[in-house]
Amino acid sequence: MSDILEKGFFLGLGALALTREKAEGLVNELIEKGKLTREDSKKVIDELMSRAEEEKKAVEERIDKALDSAVERLGLATTKDIDQLKKLLKKIEKLLEDKTK
Repeated sequence: MSDILEKGFFLGLGALALTREKAEGLVNELIEKGKLTREDSKKVIDELMSRAEEEKKAVEERIDKALDSAVERLGLATTKDIDQLKKLLKKIEKLLEDKTK
């Protein structure tokens, strides 16, 4: 069964696009071809969905790291940087208001 899971997963299912409906469709095809029993189908679907979710999280982490690296390399301001500048600007505005009173 593990071999079937790996083949199904890596034969173009696409972890990011895998939905329960698609997993059920694949499993039904395997049942029709006699490569999987109905008794094992729920376990296989759950395993496919679990692997898809794990892969999705791993891809999201890689994307986040790549974006963070690009922002740093390009010297772009982050939301945190902008928030700090806004706070500093408010302090300066307050000081200027106090001096003009």
